[in-house]
Amino acid sequence: MFGKEVIQLYIEDIESYLPRPKKELAAFKKVSLAPNETKTITFELTKKDFSVYSSSHHDFLVEEGMFNLSIGRNVRDIELTKKIEITTKELFRNDLTLAHPLKNFFIYKPHKANKISTKYREFPWYEIEEPALRVLKRIKKEYNLTDLEFKNMLDDLMK
Repeated sequence: MFGKEVIQLYIEDIESYLPRPKKELAAFKKVSLAPNETKTITFELTKKDFSVYSSSHHDFLVEEGMFNLSIGRNVRDIELTKKIEITTKELFRNDLTLAHPLKNFFIYKPHKANKISTKYREFPWYEIEEPALRVLKRIKKEYNLTDLEFKNMLDDLMK
């Protein structure tokens, strides 16, 4: 039977330094198919598709690293996935803030992250890719940290 389908391509920056969505819709195409017909769909990606805005550089830049490309009918119905590596001369690093995922502190500033007590690293939420402040607030609640202890932990992380 005759039908139509929307094919969507998503990009995921596997280890993004800057905060960004887990998957971003980069392109889509609507195709019409006659009975028993097949079509090949081609997407052309540009620098813009892989870039993220850097407020300190006042520009869109491409972060070097591994990216997942996913194709499907929607973000929950993925049919194909391909991992690619992007290399660029636009290397950049902004200062980490508590809005970055906590894992970024461990990747890019291990000397700062090592100031967080080892016992907190066993906390179930610790490895979740969420803003550092949210994870640290959960740790504060779980371990009954005083406001002063919590402030000292944040200060150590941001020094």
